[in-house]
Amino acid sequence: MRSDMTSDDIACMALTGVTATFALAETIFVLVLVISFKDSPPKLHESRITIVNVALFLGCFSTACMSALFMLSILMYHSSRHPSVFTVLEDVCFALMQSTYLIFAWNRTQALAKNQSPILFRRLMLAVKIIPGFCFLSIIPITMSVINIPNPEISRVYFYAFMISCGASGTCVLAFDLALLVVFQRFLTQNYGADETPSQEFIIVAHYGRISSIFCIVVGIVYAAALSLGPDHPLFNVLISVCYVFMNIVWVSLIFMKLEIKRFQTDKESTRDVEKDLVQIAMSSLGELDASNTINKNVLVSSVCRSHHLPIQ
Repeated sequence: MRSDMTSDDIACMALTGVTATFALAETIFVLVLVISFKDSPPKLHESRITIVNVALFLGCFSTACMSALFMLSILMYHSSRHPSVFTVLEDVCFALMQSTYLIFAWNRTQALAKNQSPILFRRLMLAVKIIPGFCFLSIIPITMSVINIPNPEISRVYFYAFMISCGASGTCVLAFDLALLVVFQRFLTQNYGADETPSQEFIIVAHYGRISSIFCIVVGIVYAAALSLGPDHPLFNVLISVCYVFMNIVWVSLIFMKLEIKRFQTDKESTRDVEKDLVQIAMSSLGELDASNTINKNVLVSSVCRSHHLPIQ
């Protein structure tokens, strides 16, 4: 522990400590949610280990880890951008967080994006395949910088390469979020005709996706400002701390998206099951009627469906 701790250092450590705690709690919540979520329709139990669930879990977990590592870096070296093992591990977690966010956002959004703009859909699909590589590319120069600490000049060159690669990957993610925000905004402000009804699941994705994209864009801008100031600037740690807080808010909004989609799917399946049961009851009660008396059967089935606000078969 350093003996020259400043009030700014302590404030940043406290902020990132709280962020790490909340992110860890979200990680545990997602894990419990995926393992023990009780749905009425058994169809929704078919697969719990999906790419969306794994991305959500790893995203929350990596946010918790990088916040904790940032706090340790300040405690030991004043800056999270001092070449050290903590910096390497933090960058690994940061790259994992960016990649899992891209994967989660794309898997939830691709149907909506394809519906809104097929051209943009193809470009975003290509971006999701390429951007994660840029995110993990920064691990190489920071690792080389740590290895070459005995040679300060070489270490500094690798460190500047690390900062540049962080800026490049951040710019790619920022552009991706701007494109997603356009998709969400166009969908939510689109005018529908009297005979058109937008998908409720699309509405949920667009609503929470817009929130997460806005916060991600803010993260990108604040992170770029921090990199431009440099790790020796008094505001550097403060800006990075704010970035991590906002990224935690992003994962909270995506968790709410998952919960809302799950509730909508459960209600939808439950309504279908109730509808089938009521129709079967109505048909069985007509068993003694003459088979040719279809008009009476249809009247009874229709009345049962109307009484329960169900669509008439």
